[in-house]
Amino acid sequence: MRIYVQVRLKSSNTILPFDHQYYLASYIYRTLEKVDSYYALELHKPFRYKFFTFSYIMSKERSVVKKGVLIRGNEVYFFVSSPDAKFLKTLIEAMLNSPEIKIKNLEGIVSEIRVLEKPKFEKTTKFKTLSPILVRKPVRKGKKLRGKELYPTDKEFCERLASNTIKKFCKFYEIDKALEKLKNFISIKFLNFKAKRHRIINTYHRCVLGEFIVEGNKDLIEFVYDCGFGEKNSMGFGMVKKI
Repeated sequence: MRIYVQVRLKSSNTILPFDHQYYLASYIYRTLEKVDSYYALELHKPFRYKFFTFSYIMSKERSVVKKGVLIRGNEVYFFVSSPDAKFLKTLIEAMLNSPEIKIKNLEGIVSEIRVLEKPKFEKTTKFKTLSPILVRKPVRKGKKLRGKELYPTDKEFCERLASNTIKKFCKFYEIDKALEKLKNFISIKFLNFKAKRHRIINTYHRCVLGEFIVEGNKDLIEFVYDCGFGEKNSMGFGMVKKI
């Protein structure tokens, strides 16, 4: 399930920071809390999958400047997606009850919320990113394990992207199956990509935008379209559109 959210700004010529994902994520959690504080708290617990993602904030009238993206018009929009209908229904209710929105120095009113029709998925589907994809592998440095970020040029990138999808699918649907049994259910191949770097709080993450092909089980493809590809989906990573 996916929604389109349109925001009417209080003023034009507003500069939106390049790294605005954290602020949009914070807005989503704060808004959910106004309707169901217990649900928002449970959702925000660390070390668990959140099963939602969102796009960059976008505008038809914009230009890139040194400090960020200059929004020249008075409207912006973004998408939020999740396989969990409860999450999106709660968020819609919360945004309708409290339509004021503030993302860093961007302020406005939610003027439209629209539930989008889900595209039909085939066994081979082509996607384009609406927010960057983050893939990491654990690497030991001294006594600590740290995540090494990968690019599609790394052999393990697509393998880890596929296995991450299967892990989230099994967790969401409470399927008790070994990853080994499902590993051939989906494969991913990047056609092109652009490297990006985004800061979440005080940590920089190397990630990628691009186009890629997914082959395999249609249920898995539909799920990951809703949930987001790769890691840190709830921080605005991994949203795609079908092309």
